[in-house]
Amino acid sequence: MRVMRRVVIIGGGISGLALAFRLRQRRPETEITVLESDSRPGGKVRTERHDGFVVEAGPNGFLETKPSTRQLCRDLGLENELIAASEASRKHRFLFVNERLQALPGGPVGLLRSHLLGWRGKFGVLSELIRRRAVPDKDETVAEFFRRRMGREAADVLGDALVTGIHGGDPELLSMKSAFPRAAEMETKHGSVIRGFLRSAKQRRQEAKARGEPPPKAGAMWSFRDGLGRLIESLTERRPPICGVRVRRIERVESGWLIRGDGNDSWPADSVVLACPAFEQAAIVADLDPQLA
Repeated sequence: MRVMRRVVIIGGGISGLALAFRLRQRRPETEITVLESDSRPGGKVRTERHDGFVVEAGPNGFLETKPSTRQLCRDLGLENELIAASEASRKHRFLFVNERLQALPGGPVGLLRSHLLGWRGKFGVLSELIRRRAVPDKDETVAEFFRRRMGREAADVLGDALVTGIHGGDPELLSMKSAFPRAAEMETKHGSVIRGFLRSAKQRRQEAKARGEPPPKAGAMWSFRDGLGRLIESLTERRPPICGVRVRRIERVESGWLIRGDGNDSWPADSVVLACPAFEQAAIVADLDPQLA
């Protein structure tokens, strides 16, 4: 079994920092280096604190359906700092459209009353239930999927907001099957995304009732009193990344791997982990493996 004495993690976001923490736990003898291209760690997670206010510039929490994140908080000693989002915050969400905040509708009646979409956009969403179209063989982007299932207006408003809020990406570029696999599966299985999720929710309620349990609730959202950036700060304290490093390529050498940055910057490694965005990974491995890139 090969011993990993030197591990270089490319990407100082939540994934790279959490990996460094877990590696240090399980292999304390390993030399771990985290390289981050930005001037600060955390990736999309960024918390601004001003005059007693906490503002999230990226994600604002994580769902309790992700037990690994809760366990990470416990292992970092942050369990007592966690706070759950209120039920009201889950039901009252808004988009900034047409120079004002617009409430996200919570159902068909709310959609009809909403000013978020015009009548054509509303019809596109509601008609998704009865729209019959063959599922394309190709892997669609999120934008293509929404335009096909709900129309252009719904794609421009709802599809864009969904991708930005969850993935912080471009709906014209992100794969639907990769970003939202359950939604794509619902269309294939039930012929409609909305119908599929309604049936899935009904089935969960019936199964809970058969077990003598109360109806299942949506997973609660959790964060910290000082914002999600608290998690990044705690991870950074344990394994500070080297920030402002632009990795250009990875080379295979006799001793293992060599990570090259700008100028003469380089880092030898026995193992390399790519925890940066996919487009950065593609550029880094382009010379090493063009097909993979």
